[in-house]
Amino acid sequence: MSRSRKRTPVSTIACCKSQKADKRICNRLFRRESKVLLKQGKDLPSRLREVMDVWSFAGDGKRYWDYDCRFIEKLMRK
Repeated sequence: MSRSRKRTPVSTIACCKSQKADKRICNRLFRRESKVLLKQGKDLPSRLREVMDVWSFAGDGKRYWDYDCRFIEKLMRK
């Protein structure tokens, strides 16, 4: 595994490696809110944004790195 590399040069912009924990929390809140509203007979939320603000997640999204970047070798490591 020492020679394994990513296939596409994409990484997060901010300091975090991934937004997995935030996405888990958001989906749990979405499912919980859906269950509560279903029992009350109200309209269900159609998007995750109605339950939680996606801008409060740990990262600032992802970015495609060009092969001209000088840190490309470091970014491509797994």
